Amino acid sequence: MKCFHHPGLEAVGICKFCSKGLCGGCAVDLGHGLACRGEHEDEVAALAGIAKDKTGTDSPSGRAGIVLSTIAGGGLVVYGALVQPGLAALASAIGVAFLAYSAVLYSQSRGMWRRVG
Repeated sequence: MKCFHHPGLEAVGICKFCSKGLCGGCAVDLGHGLACRGEHEDEVAALAGIAKDKTGTDSPSGRAGIVLSTIAGGGLVVYGALVQPGLAALASAIGVAFLAYSAVLYSQSRGMWRRVG
């Protein structure tokens, strides 16, 4: 593929906003995608911000996951304490796993863990 602006040069990537082929001189690597230098840097940065806002535990579905995992974990721990000894250990272990998962989701939603990538 050739650069859209410099047809004599090979493209190193594609602009995430306009999908044009870009050579090394025309491309700006924003860390989350390439953009046309001086043209679409703001647009690609905005696209990355939108994608970040709509994913992860800070979205409504992410918060629902935290709540449901907490309820399930708490319910299984209580159930494990009330049933026969053989099932109690299994139910409690699964409940503790759900509670641990809830804690991880909550800490990620609060930015307590640094995301890599």
